Amino acid sequence: AYAGVLLLFFVIFGGGLAVAMGVVEEKVSRIVEILLATVKPAHLLWGKILGVGVVQIVSTVLLAATALVTATATGLLTIPDVAYTMVGVSSVWLVLGFLFFASLYAATGAMVSRQEEINSASWPLMVAAMGALYAAIFGMQAPDSTIIRVLAWIPPFSSTVVPMRVATGDASWTEVAGSFLVMAFATGLAVWIAGRIYRRSVLLTGLRVPWKTALGRV
Repeated sequence: AYAGVLLLFFVIFGGGLAVAMGVVEEKVSRIVEILLATVKPAHLLWGKILGVGVVQIVSTVLLAATALVTATATGLLTIPDVAYTMVGVSSVWLVLGFLFFASLYAATGAMVSRQEEINSASWPLMVAAMGALYAAIFGMQAPDSTIIRVLAWIPPFSSTVVPMRVATGDASWTEVAGSFLVMAFATGLAVWIAGRIYRRSVLLTGLRVPWKTALGRV
């Protein structure tokens, strides 16, 4: 369960940060101006997110699969039946969590003019990502506690808490389905907001757009 949560975090957080860096790089070099002459902003944004997402997810899956096969073959690890269920559930939440954070990180990249500004501009996303990680880690000590059951319904915490509760056997399928719908709605909303911020900010050079201003334009 610990390994699964950490893999989710690294794919979601690492992938999101890579998307932001890519957006800023295109903005600083003004390549984005050339690309937007022939491609719609939404298509460029989705291309960036999906491109980074595929690379991040595939590389992580290959690494995890190699470690798992090696540990199983050498007898260091025995795979319980619940692990297969967790892999299926985690895959769904991995996609939702990645899209949620990657889209908002892409918006963050469009709001700044230098790569050095990404960390300071993306601190709300870092706090949310770290909160999701620690909620799942500490939740393993008491997976059926009230606060963990509540966080399982609140995006983006649900992206790590729900797979953790499935792994510990404390999540009902009603909870999994309900929290999935809530997370899917939140992800769709995040993608929509990010798309509008990206379209209105990516061509602004030489200045940093605060979150308050960016959200005000949505």
